[in-house]
Amino acid sequence: MKNNSKVCIFLALLAAVLLIFSFPPFNLWHLAWVAFIPLFYILDNSTGREVFLFYFLSGLLFWLYHIWWLTYVTFLGYSLLVVYLASFSGFFGLSLKFLKEKTHHPLLFLAPPLWILFEFIRNYLFTGFPWSLVGYSQWKNTPLIQISSITGVYGVSFLIIMVNAALADAVIGKTRKNLRNAILSVLLIGCLFATGENMMDRSRSEEGLKIIIIQGNIPQNIKWKKRYEEEILKVYTELSTEAVEESQSSLIIWPETAYPGYIQRGSRLFKKLENLILSIETPFLIGALSYRNGKNYNSAFLFSSSGEIEKIYNKLHLVPFGEYIPLKRIFSFLEKMTPEIGDYDKGEEYTVFSIQYSALSDESSKAGKDRRFSVLICFEDLFPDLARRFTRSGANFLVNITNDAHFGDSACPWQHFTHSVFRAVENGVPVVRVANTGVSGFIDPDGRVKEVFRKKGRAIGKRGWMAHQLSFSSGKTFYTRFGDVFAYLNILYLAVLLSVLSRKSLKKYTGACKNHEEVVDKTTSSRNGIS
Repeated sequence: MKNNSKVCIFLALLAAVLLIFSFPPFNLWHLAWVAFIPLFYILDNSTGREVFLFYFLSGLLFWLYHIWWLTYVTFLGYSLLVVYLASFSGFFGLSLKFLKEKTHHPLLFLAPPLWILFEFIRNYLFTGFPWSLVGYSQWKNTPLIQISSITGVYGVSFLIIMVNAALADAVIGKTRKNLRNAILSVLLIGCLFATGENMMDRSRSEEGLKIIIIQGNIPQNIKWKKRYEEEILKVYTELSTEAVEESQSSLIIWPETAYPGYIQRGSRLFKKLENLILSIETPFLIGALSYRNGKNYNSAFLFSSSGEIEKIYNKLHLVPFGEYIPLKRIFSFLEKMTPEIGDYDKGEEYTVFSIQYSALSDESSKAGKDRRFSVLICFEDLFPDLARRFTRSGANFLVNITNDAHFGDSACPWQHFTHSVFRAVENGVPVVRVANTGVSGFIDPDGRVKEVFRKKGRAIGKRGWMAHQLSFSSGKTFYTRFGDVFAYLNILYLAVLLSVLSRKSLKKYTGACKNHEEVVDKTTSSRNGIS
């Protein structure tokens, strides 16, 4: 090794620790802006193989801690996922090492687009798992993340890697040009922060659309036991009744699979639900299982105030090895090993619901308006393009119903919550989040967390309800209209860079061949002359 391996291991672990503290539950988002500098130092002092190993080690430590809560569900899945995610860090380091040696460009021009490429791949590869992209660490840095309305979350990730790379160039390269680039990068962040502050000052229209969310906090160990069905429904019934008595609303929302079983008209349980809706005379959005045409769905039902089912959304993006087994013929053995894995079918339609409400907060007004919304079930809020498609289809606000009770009182619910903040900013729409247990709350179109349901200071493991009046912005954002253009531009930049490198390599190879032929010709001619 060119450098002391112990130093490199220390730097790799330091980078992981800094990144761990950037995310929930610690939320020290400032640390993300320097977390990659130790990794960038390793590049010039290690071979390609060593770089891969050190970067992999850093990713391994980060993911081992960051998603430890997955052990509540599956230790095998946790172990495999950690290795899979850490490999992205390893290949990022290896690719960066290759590009730096071939181009001799500063890290500033290589690391940010390359990092975006790997985040983009993680978003889609094997159905995708874009959990905690580095940009999500800034969920509390509200002014800066306004850039997401143009670039998506990838723009924030780009800025973080850009600053890390520029500072690393300045520290390692110690040239006047690198120092200038570092200063310009920091100034750019300051300008974007100020611009974001200005964007957030825009007026939002507050209307009479008030929503009640119910957090049932049903323990996971009783959730699917038939003998608890009536008890579970009673919890939601009492909370909904209490909420309406204290606060008028246009819509009541229950979380993912809150209804204990399949929605079946005529069943004893359904009649109790119907009686509740009729007595309250308010529309309900309820997460429940559904069975249609021989297929099982994880669904969201919109009930009118008269108890009629107006529309159903069937979840489009299922959780692999959670709600279905990918490549079932190959992994069929998992059905017996892990019977808790569901067997659901994916929906086919980007459903948009419509809700009528009083146009003014003054309930005496008979004027009515309607707003349209779409539902993201469980981890669907992780996927920017999915939320974008709903918004493009006409949704004025998004609802994320979820059940994070699987993961106990861990950082998982808060980590999950950060994704919804970005879906709000990207599309310029409010997001309503309703969880079986934490984190339930309301996010405005600028990504500001307006309210979070808490009892005795805690959001997780508590039962209750909350009401909030939504505010809206006008028009569609650049991101909603054009999607991941920023990510594609980064990928295009890398493609052009590789194309230039391949042409240079080809020219060198061709030149070497010509020189070799000339040498051979001269040697042959010389020999012929002598003979």
